[in-house]
Amino acid sequence: MAIANFALAAHAAKFADQLSPTSVFAPTAIDDGLDRATRARPVGVVTDPTLSKRWLKGDSQRNQPTLVIGRDDANALLVGYQSRSGKRLLFRSAYLPNGAVLAEVLHWNSATRRIERLIEKSDDVDPSSGKRLRDFKVNGVNLFGHLKAKRDKRGGIEGGRSRVAAFLDNDDGETFLAAVPALYAAIEDDEISERQPNLKKPFGVLAMMLQMIGERYKGLPDVEYFANNEKRRHLSDSCAGGDCLMRGKTFVIHKSGFFNVISKPNKILKGPKLDSMGGLLARQSISPMLGMVLANGGTSSLPSMKAKSVEQCNEEKYDPNSCFGRCGSGCGAIDIRLPECSAHDWCECRFGAAACALSAPTGCATEPEACGPLIDAVIAVGEFLFAELFNLLENTLETIAEFIFEVLEFSVEVVNDLVDGLVDVVEAFL
Repeated sequence: MAIANFALAAHAAKFADQLSPTSVFAPTAIDDGLDRATRARPVGVVTDPTLSKRWLKGDSQRNQPTLVIGRDDANALLVGYQSRSGKRLLFRSAYLPNGAVLAEVLHWNSATRRIERLIEKSDDVDPSSGKRLRDFKVNGVNLFGHLKAKRDKRGGIEGGRSRVAAFLDNDDGETFLAAVPALYAAIEDDEISERQPNLKKPFGVLAMMLQMIGERYKGLPDVEYFANNEKRRHLSDSCAGGDCLMRGKTFVIHKSGFFNVISKPNKILKGPKLDSMGGLLARQSISPMLGMVLANGGTSSLPSMKAKSVEQCNEEKYDPNSCFGRCGSGCGAIDIRLPECSAHDWCECRFGAAACALSAPTGCATEPEACGPLIDAVIAVGEFLFAELFNLLENTLETIAEFIFEVLEFSVEVVNDLVDGLVDVVEAFL
């Protein structure tokens, strides 16, 4: 807090100018074709501009799932989630001056009687460099490290899978997997700037990482609390004829319950381009198979489902208006392009989601384009999104404080909270 107070005093004049309600970034309207009825607040979504981390210690109500929106604009996101059990999480993220996003999830730890991060930075050391790993840790498991071991089919990862599964089966993890899709569904129709979706992307990628490791898929429980009738119909209709259960502008929920913010779901083509096995899978839907693939760790036994031809996938890839290669389920301008995302989009275009989950299908070897699995894309996007956070945690407290106080249009109270929290976690790693 000493550094937070010092920085507030040192930058008081600058802050007075930044507290204007007008964003310095001109928002770009997004026309998604939804009418006003679709945008009406569902019963479980409320707005509270006074929301802060102290809300985590407040009295909660059981059996009343609630999403509390404190702030959602082009520069920062502050959202609270209360589960049926009464567990509360606080999601907050903000753009830094360099365009990177700083994000964290807080909760009240009843054992320590403290507000803490739900997902902590790893304290393990990389033996090759002697530096702390650029990784997150959940119940003793390094997430990026485990995903890479799973992708490479290394042995000895069952214990890690079990520990992450145990986390996802307890109140903390279960609440997190319910909160992330609720957050996505509830706020996406309010987003009037193409910068806004990136503020929630780190949470979606963390949810994907935990699902792929712990093999727990919740979909969007209590959807009626977070999407009204028109919105629910829109989410469902967006998957008509395809391989998903719900689809928003920036997320997909597969029929297995797997929540996905990277893959672009295929609509299965009907006609002679499908072979007989492809036709069978088209009728049965491959999405339930995705959960089995993520669990058994192998795809070699799965038949190829050539949803689209090479010509069709090339046409999509090289269309200047296409989303192909962008690391997102939609076509937001903020979605980065990474080689792993382009390879995954090609794989899913040619073979479907189930065949391209944890490893590339055998057919990839003969493809004319780079062809790769979802797990590669998840690792690459995650490392990209959290690179700045890891960099900050390796710097001095003064550098971190300076970054935080350059964040635009945070209220003094929220900035105070952010800096206070960062000081706590950084002091532990210096």
